[in-house]
Amino acid sequence: RFVVSAGSGGCGEIHRAERLAFLDATLTATREASLRLRRVARFVRDTEPAVLACVFEAAARGSVSEGRRQVWLGLAHWMLNARPRPRFPVGHWPLPEDELAPPGTHIAQTIEAALQMDLRFTVLVLRDAFARTAPDESRLLQLHPSVEKWSLGWRRERARSAETEHQPFLLLDTTPAVVQIVAENPKTLEPHAVQIASLRPQHPWALQALLFVPRWLGNDRVCEAAVRNNSTPGWLVLLLAPLLPRKVQMALVHLQYIDRDVRSILGQWHGVQIAHKPIENL
Repeated sequence: RFVVSAGSGGCGEIHRAERLAFLDATLTATREASLRLRRVARFVRDTEPAVLACVFEAAARGSVSEGRRQVWLGLAHWMLNARPRPRFPVGHWPLPEDELAPPGTHIAQTIEAALQMDLRFTVLVLRDAFARTAPDESRLLQLHPSVEKWSLGWRRERARSAETEHQPFLLLDTTPAVVQIVAENPKTLEPHAVQIASLRPQHPWALQALLFVPRWLGNDRVCEAAVRNNSTPGWLVLLLAPLLPRKVQMALVHLQYIDRDVRSILGQWHGVQIAHKPIENL
């Protein structure tokens, strides 16, 4: 069981449990996706950084074992939508950016609190999601030959279409803005979403554009395909892992192409020791 000391730098077991219960009740009472995002964003802004760090850690670690999947799903969906986006088109914002993203100082203070409490999962996920733009996230991939002859506007229009004749090559499109439209199309089924999540190489923002859609973020097969894709950034593997069954989490620990620090965090959850860098050097 995950317990945080109520001493200096800790958040207190009772306060953490109260905030988790509050968020769980809020999400249970809220079914509409954009309203859920707003309420999670408000929760993040209104929660003291030390307590928020504990909430992230406890919700992730207890997603499967303690029935907190709904809480972690809400936090993960918020984080994917709230993190800064690159200049190239990713897709529409479900809400204005300033309604989702908390002040940068709030995230920085939460990371600092997590460092003090040795919450390695929270440090790595929050730091890399909000504070870093990896080189492979700052530029688009070369398009697949079956896609490159069509303009972006034409491909986006076809992705919105109710017709499926163009779907086979649209599933090979690594442009995030197109991927999000395909993901939102009701004609897109689970096997199509799994194909997008499995495509290698795949753009990290295309994976995230797929996961912006709640039905795919909450789908085990899609999330498993994404975490097993070697194009998926380490922080995103950690973000998705709590949504997956224990046996899948254990399998990820032994995938050598996943970052060692990511595997060591998952291993720690399941009693598997893997050498890792000190938390301050993550």
